[in-house]
Amino acid sequence: MASMEGTPRRAIVVGAGIGGLTAALSLRRAGIETVVLERASAVGRIQVGGGIVVWSNAMRVLEQLGLAEEVQAVGAPVERVVFRTKQGSQLTTWGMEGLTRLLGAGNVTICRSDLHQVLARAFEREGGTLQLGAACDGVEQDDDGVTVHTADGRTERGDVLIGADGRYSTIRAKLNLVSPPFPPYAGYTIWHANVKFKHERGRFNLLFGQGYRFVSYHIDDERMYWSLLGYLPEGGKDPETGQKEALLARVKDWVAPVADLIAATPDKDITRADIFGGVPLEHWGTGRVTLLGDAAHPMTTVMGQGACMAIEDGVALAAGLKANADPVAALREYEVQRQARTVAIMKAQERFGSSAARETAMQCWIRNQIIKRLFQRVVRPQYEATLAAGV
Repeated sequence: MASMEGTPRRAIVVGAGIGGLTAALSLRRAGIETVVLERASAVGRIQVGGGIVVWSNAMRVLEQLGLAEEVQAVGAPVERVVFRTKQGSQLTTWGMEGLTRLLGAGNVTICRSDLHQVLARAFEREGGTLQLGAACDGVEQDDDGVTVHTADGRTERGDVLIGADGRYSTIRAKLNLVSPPFPPYAGYTIWHANVKFKHERGRFNLLFGQGYRFVSYHIDDERMYWSLLGYLPEGGKDPETGQKEALLARVKDWVAPVADLIAATPDKDITRADIFGGVPLEHWGTGRVTLLGDAAHPMTTVMGQGACMAIEDGVALAAGLKANADPVAALREYEVQRQARTVAIMKAQERFGSSAARETAMQCWIRNQIIKRLFQRVVRPQYEATLAAGV
């Protein structure tokens, strides 16, 4: 291991999710030897999940990595976002042409597992090392480097350690960077699934009800992703049998194809999850250790920027380590840069997602009028400027 100026350094990345693999790939491209430790025993166990949006800010980063075309090939383009009430009345439409011109990249909806496979193949092509079944059990650092011990007795030594191990990060816990419980409950639950269904490819549908919101979009030519968001108390449960019927009862008066999408989904494929996150973490690291992605900034789902921020993190981290011969200084500079960016996104999420839990019929009407009259003039330009401020 060497850390002198002009020679490659060695990085250890804990967590082989989207953020971890983006960081590892970027580090390899920067000439830094990189090993990824992943607690799952098989790659297939982390190649799971529903649909996500790779917004233009993250697509621009993937283009820098030479992966944009591969992602576009397995996903679906987002040409417009259509805002409607649950009865189907259109509130506004957000065409993507302006954002694409502003950032020089389009927007893609994709299955999370398909995006992960693109990153995993790219890391493998770069000759990266992925160690599976390697749960982190201990971290030690000194003036010369950092050592990671795994639960099965392995030891890895590097110049820096990046904790990319998710919103319940082991690395964050071992650094004692925050007191539990963290992250906090975001105030809402989602039910979601991927299903074989065809309906208006290129269109991101967002419907607003009273205390509920519904999203649907294509993730490839054959499948759609849908999610129902409900502002409900934490820890709620569905019936052990008849989950789909209970869910259909919640959307019985919603416009098509809401009920059709849910009805077409096998019960076993529907996931219910309380959402946690949305609160910034004051410190991301110390010494030769830092965090990345949800470990550093657990995002809510309101703006769909969780994976996008992790992708940005990975490239920014590698660029900083390549540019600065002092790895400790490079990590602190990375943290300052990315904290400012991710806090801005979290504040925007709060503006878009707040108050729905307390929505009365009158408040819903006011919300709809705000979307109808102010989105194009106020909200859209602010959001597009926020996305343009990325790496």
